[in-house]
Amino acid sequence: MTSPILTRKRIRLKIETDKWDSARDILASATPKMYRGNDCQFEIGLFWHSELIDASNIASLTLSIWTADRKTRMATKTISTADITAAPTSAGWDAGSEQHASIPFTGTEMNWMLFEGKTEENYFLVVAGITNNSPGREITYGTSVFTLVEDAEGAAGSPPVNNPNYYTQAEADARFVQLNGDQYSFRIRDGFLHFYTQEDGSWHAAIPKLQDGLLTFTPGPPVD
Repeated sequence: MTSPILTRKRIRLKIETDKWDSARDILASATPKMYRGNDCQFEIGLFWHSELIDASNIASLTLSIWTADRKTRMATKTISTADITAAPTSAGWDAGSEQHASIPFTGTEMNWMLFEGKTEENYFLVVAGITNNSPGREITYGTSVFTLVEDAEGAAGSPPVNNPNYYTQAEADARFVQLNGDQYSFRIRDGFLHFYTQEDGSWHAAIPKLQDGLLTFTPGPPVD
């Protein structure tokens, strides 16, 4: 018996297209999971009621990984008919040698910054295709949670630095606008308007009121 040679992380996705959240890594018997910065290969098998489908009508197949809120796509790759096996055999699938498609990603493509303080993060994986009908029809074959884990090895190098979602000190200071110089200033904190008065040296909530049909603000109780 020949010993296996590992060339990259294998994620063998069995996708039950007749079910929701149907993509499972059958090698791990779990939803797909891998270490940050590792080279990997997604081996995709598309099933309908537990039978491998005929994929001869698929013009392209795309695997994408998004943040959990589906707002930012972290990785994506599309393959065309030439790279799709229309009819893999059940025996080949079970043996781990056949699948409808193999989609590789490099370590650099999988090298993402995890949220601060976290050693692993969940993302949203989706496999979708376009049929060769005219016009082509988009089909989402399956989705899954995808987990990226920090292994602290850093073979792929340091992950890219995300744009900060907070204000720098200079940006925060710029939000403090002086009004009438020696009398008032105001700030916006947590979405609320505050006044600072020289009279008592305190910040006050801005209280809106209508005066002669106009919206005005007056200092309210002191706030921190």
